[in-house]
Amino acid sequence: AFSDTISVTFNNGNISPFSPQFGIRYEYGFENACPPALFCGMSVNNDNYPPDVQQWETSSLAPHTGNNHMAIHANSNSAIAKNDWFYSAPLHLLAGKLYRLSFWYSSSNPKASEQFQVYAGNTTNSFDMLATAPIYSKSNIANQVYVKDSATDFIAPLSGIYYFGFYAHSAVAQANLYIDDISVKEVTVTQLQTGSCGTLNSLNDVIYANPVY
Repeated sequence: AFSDTISVTFNNGNISPFSPQFGIRYEYGFENACPPALFCGMSVNNDNYPPDVQQWETSSLAPHTGNNHMAIHANSNSAIAKNDWFYSAPLHLLAGKLYRLSFWYSSSNPKASEQFQVYAGNTTNSFDMLATAPIYSKSNIANQVYVKDSATDFIAPLSGIYYFGFYAHSAVAQANLYIDDISVKEVTVTQLQTGSCGTLNSLNDVIYANPVY
């Protein structure tokens, strides 16, 4: 199972943002959570209208590893689609550094079609997240066996506090959606400079060699 990485200042309850730098991964295995309570530092938005009772929560129903995972259950009201977010604990990212978010996902019903997106932003507010482009989109999810995937590598434009937002937006009458073993790490890149590359004037001109995960 993934270990849970978090730094907490207990005297005032504030979360001290973790910095996934220098090869140290930030991992969410949700093992330190007590379902359905959220893992320390995380938050959710339940943006459904009309309101419903289903939202992201920790669960022990179908983990990838360990005992816990994140889940949003099928809505008992077949007229309401999913419109729900969960956000990572705060992460301190450095400007110009390349970060990779990976995770495992599955569904509870092979005949359903779940979907979700992932965003990166400076707040835990769905309106702010949706003002940016998603760094990951997946639809037609029906696999009951967990699949690993990773978002588009994210370059922090400025140093500061960032959150990754997981947005479930499946149609009505679908299935449970599960997320587990989330990892955030800084990617060590190798700049390739050969005689044919010429002068590299900006980050956009740099060719990087890095692994898939």
